Amino acid sequence: GITGLNYLYLYECGSASFFVLLLMPLLILVCFYLLGSTADSYFSPTLANLCDEMGLSHEVAGVTFLALGNGSPDVFSSLAAFAHGDGDAQLGLGALLGAAMFVLNVVLGS
Repeated sequence: GITGLNYLYLYECGSASFFVLLLMPLLILVCFYLLGSTADSYFSPTLANLCDEMGLSHEVAGVTFLALGNGSPDVFSSLAAFAHGDGDAQLGLGALLGAAMFVLNVVLGS
């Protein structure tokens, strides 16, 4: 990993159970805190400025940009698959339809 720790070794090694049971969940909590504080400090003010510039309500802009950020990797990978042309168009179409079915069945169904 980035920290230089071999996480698989720490998980599989019996002598590292203290690290796995106590410090790894603490590390996950720290990562979530850092992610939340970064989003609060940088993403939210930028989104508020975009809302004001475009004349959108904050709720509509949040949902719109969230959907754009969530779906853009799928769209660009499918465009790359279609542009390649060696039968990868089926892969790109399958990825788009699979993502749409996942959203419809799992996300909206829950």
